[in-house]
Amino acid sequence: MKLRTSENIKKFRKEKEITQEQFAEMLGVSCQSVSRWESGICYPDIELLPTIAKILGMSQTGYSKYETGEKNDRSDAGTAG
Repeated sequence: MKLRTSENIKKFRKEKEITQEQFAEMLGVSCQSVSRWESGICYPDIELLPTIAKILGMSQTGYSKYETGEKNDRSDAGTAG
């Protein structure tokens, strides 16, 4: 399972035509912080998540959607078929 936080923040920020510098200023963080989030080096502070969601016009869970990379639901793993 791979969290897609970094990809989603970058995608929605670009869709809104907001630069990293502008986004950082809106959030009161450094542009280096935004760059690290979008690179997947680290994640934003949990207290910033509602503000990020509001600025980017997304749900608070929208930026943390994940990919499992698997085609089948593994909830039935180990059961006889």
